[in-house]
Amino acid sequence: MRSILLAFTVALVACTSPTSAPPAASIEIHFSPSSACRDAIVQLIDSARSTIRVQAYSFTSRPITRALVEAHRRGVTVEMVLDRSDRRSNRVKELQAAGVRVWFDASHPIAHDKVVIVDDRAVSTGSFNLTAQAERNAENCLVIRQEPVARQYTAHWTEHRAHAEP
Repeated sequence: MRSILLAFTVALVACTSPTSAPPAASIEIHFSPSSACRDAIVQLIDSARSTIRVQAYSFTSRPITRALVEAHRRGVTVEMVLDRSDRRSNRVKELQAAGVRVWFDASHPIAHDKVVIVDDRAVSTGSFNLTAQAERNAENCLVIRQEPVARQYTAHWTEHRAHAEP
């Protein structure tokens, strides 16, 4: 089995009061080697209505690039914070040519995040780099659909965007 969908309630102590019910969440679990992680990320991108924020260490995936360009063309704000090593990536050049805003984080030895945040409601994360190679590696990817979790990842993205360079 390469993909698993879990639906359950997540109790977030910092996000709920003692008298309120914790917000519901769904978590999808995907594994490589296969296209399960990549396909889950593309589906998440395809579901975006307003914003997509990406943090990635390495970015070479053609299908994910195509999904991000298409999202941008349909009016979704697509913004990326990538590791400085991605400055010369052909995929990044393709995204920039399409009008996607890209910044490079050179404030750390490696900007090793692997995150896609959609509409501040859902996030994908895990060991899966946004690369073709990752589809052949032993990798994992979670897609978490819960606003408090996505908001925390957005805050993390924003922190790194603040010190990244265009």
